[in-house]
Amino acid sequence: MAETLPDTLNSLFHVRKFPFEVIVINDGSSDSIEEVIESWADRFSPIPNIEFQALHQENRGRAAALNEGVKVARGEYLSFVDADDVIDGYELLKIWECINSSRSDLIIGQFKIVSDSGREIAKRTLKKETSNETLIQKVAFSPVSPVHLNAILIRREFFLDLDGLDKTNLKSEDKDLLIRLLRSTNSIQFCHSFHYIYRKHALSRGDLIKKRFEWFFYRQKMIRKNFSGMRKYSSMTIQAFFDLAKLFYEGLFKYRI
Repeated sequence: MAETLPDTLNSLFHVRKFPFEVIVINDGSSDSIEEVIESWADRFSPIPNIEFQALHQENRGRAAALNEGVKVARGEYLSFVDADDVIDGYELLKIWECINSSRSDLIIGQFKIVSDSGREIAKRTLKKETSNETLIQKVAFSPVSPVHLNAILIRREFFLDLDGLDKTNLKSEDKDLLIRLLRSTNSIQFCHSFHYIYRKHALSRGDLIKKRFEWFFYRQKMIRKNFSGMRKYSSMTIQAFFDLAKLFYEGLFKYRI
């Protein structure tokens, strides 16, 4: 992540319209990420309305890293950013306005998907009238989720009441948390802000196949944890069909010359 983290931090560096804190968690990376963090700590230090700090831990996974970051955060709202994605500062201002107008437990923004070169692949949007139950169904059943955990602002105390992310679910911890968040509050505001930019990286066929098997296992685990009865089995079947179809396509056709 040492190669992509500078772009992530640079996108936050140019947000100056409101105060916030940046907490970088090094989850046992073995590359030169420490040098990157130190360099950016120096750059952030003169900025009066941005606080910067870094946490370092042995590798325990994304969920454990984010949970540790939340413990030391002092802001009223949380927002997560992966080290290979970026933030659109102009669009982020819309989220700030939504916070000030509602103070809801969840401020749900939209997100874009782009390629490594920055080409826009897709935009994911939600209608304001979307109910909690409909959102839960889309997260659990739909192969194309219209909501991304990192495009949501979460009231910190609300997050802590739910005991954070599930550290045992290494690849679907975000979906698990989303379902628990949506089940626990009706205090939600939808914000038409494409502030989160998710980068879809090109992978080798071997890496894609490996990831598909991992996603298959952990998504099934997420469904078994959060649903019961016929809903559990129907969701497991739909999700399994999608993951296996993607595995078949990517493994046999995508890389065929």
